[in-house]
Amino acid sequence: MRILDYFEKISDKLDQTPKLAHITLASALGLEIRLPDLQWRQKYPKLANWYDEFSKLPSIQATRPES
Repeated sequence: MRILDYFEKISDKLDQTPKLAHITLASALGLEIRLPDLQWRQKYPKLANWYDEFSKLPSIQATRPES
């Protein structure tokens, strides 16, 4: 969870252009589907906003795992 502190702090520097690091981060955050106890969104609202926007990209939607 400490890494989420870091990404919350730099969330304004994260853009919506898919890069390997962005895809990796989005994949990790997407674990909330399988790990409902993770509950990271309330503590990291900026990161949640970035994730929600990034997840709308067609390439991300096309490769999203089924819940």
